[in-house]
Amino acid sequence: MLNIDELQVDDEGRQLAKPVNFGFVFGMGAKQFVINALADYNLVFTLAEAMKFRAIYLRTYPGVALWQQKTRDQMPLEVKTPSGRTRLFSNRKEGYCQRLNTPIQGGAADGMKAALILLHQRLPPLGARLVLCIHDEVLVEAPTDRAEEVKAVVEKAMIEGMESFITAVPIVVEARICSSWGGTSE
Repeated sequence: MLNIDELQVDDEGRQLAKPVNFGFVFGMGAKQFVINALADYNLVFTLAEAMKFRAIYLRTYPGVALWQQKTRDQMPLEVKTPSGRTRLFSNRKEGYCQRLNTPIQGGAADGMKAALILLHQRLPPLGARLVLCIHDEVLVEAPTDRAEEVKAVVEKAMIEGMESFITAVPIVVEARICSSWGGTSE
């Protein structure tokens, strides 16, 4: 998007990429992108910049562009997540972005649920417990002397949970050990 090498992307570049990635994959148009980037990320884009980034995004990811066009052409009344959960639509004229969102966000939820089941089984024998789950993150409490072992178990469970539904891309998990829920690393 920024026409620079991946290794040169800094925090500002990553922040700019968030509305691009989370908007255009779900079929957002340029006008709505400008509104959402400001509301959700406090980033200002002109309509011309939004149109440029959208065009670059779809050119960079032609598979996404094809999938979006196929969805737009068909507007199916039923869309499924990778686990087979179904979302029904009452008509073919509304809900284009929701049809794109369902398999992606639903797939992430499917994988997270599978990971949570694994964590529920694997954490108690280590004296650890799941405290909180928000979107794609989990917070686990563990005895200090078993923190590294629990970290490895969490990473493995998260990967296994996602891989049970998402097989086309590698699953990457980043875990860290902190001394407080606030995220202060040890």
